[in-house]
Amino acid sequence: MTPGDTSGRRPIAFLTGANGFVGSHLTRALLDRGYHVRVLIRPNADRSRLEGLNVEWVIGDLDDQQAMRLGARDADYVIHNAGLVRAPNAETYHHANCTGTIQLLDAVEESATELRKFLYVSSQAAGGPSPEGRSKTENDPNLPHTPYGASKLAGEVAVMGRSKTVPVVTVRPPAVYGPEDTAILAMFQTVSWHAKPLFGPQPQHLSIVHVEDLVRGIMLAMEDDSARGEVFFIAEDQQYTLAQLQDLIQQSLATWAFYLRIPKWLLMTIAGTSDMVGNVFGFTPRLNRDKARDFLIRNWTCSTEKANRVLGYRSMVPFADGAKMTAEWYRAKGWL
Repeated sequence: MTPGDTSGRRPIAFLTGANGFVGSHLTRALLDRGYHVRVLIRPNADRSRLEGLNVEWVIGDLDDQQAMRLGARDADYVIHNAGLVRAPNAETYHHANCTGTIQLLDAVEESATELRKFLYVSSQAAGGPSPEGRSKTENDPNLPHTPYGASKLAGEVAVMGRSKTVPVVTVRPPAVYGPEDTAILAMFQTVSWHAKPLFGPQPQHLSIVHVEDLVRGIMLAMEDDSARGEVFFIAEDQQYTLAQLQDLIQQSLATWAFYLRIPKWLLMTIAGTSDMVGNVFGFTPRLNRDKARDFLIRNWTCSTEKANRVLGYRSMVPFADGAKMTAEWYRAKGWL
């Protein structure tokens, strides 16, 4: 699929969150497909992931209506990928992930007069854990488990509520990994230190997605007219247990490691201590109480059946291969 006819000019894609992990991969994919890419970026944001790329910079953030109107002007596609994944409280999450989304939608309705699609990058967390014994589908009730998930769902509701006036679509990825990611680095490092931690008494079942597959799914949802007004889970078509993921990481590192089962009380104690240290020194730790509660949920799987059927999406990077690519990148950076 290629971008549609735009009367001889390059189609314009306006992207938020371009300088992040997923956003930088998405930026390169858009450029490869011939888009003119316009990115919204904060004045002091790190641009290293976008170094050398031919993009149009729009300086501002999601509270800057003028910048967002400038970015959305004459845009054929708007991809809202920016979001806050760690915050000290629910109010901060809500402002970044819901209020900012509403403000962007307002700017888009005013300035993007030829808009073909507004795509919102949400999260599996917006839907919440999967029902016992099966994967979560887009038709299941949304039961977010954390303030982050609630804020992403609020952003989704705002986006899909504009479907009568704006051509919208939402994608929900689970945990995303791949070269340039830092969030999953700790898991690779822990296995490299010969430990494979498991949480709670029961196996945890998970969906995951390589960044290349996520970008492919985003492009399909963005360019397919039949996707308008729909929500899609975009993930690897196969699910795993946490133990299986760590075994594959161990294989990618060619090392030995043993399982280390961490009981609930110990995990919550560590997370609570991290929260207290973060409060004292003014930062939000990666392992906090919300994240610890996520670790204790048994089923975090999502179904890709709808994306397969409607978009023709198929995942192409199994975790065994993706883990090897990611490990090689970490080694090249000297992080392993």
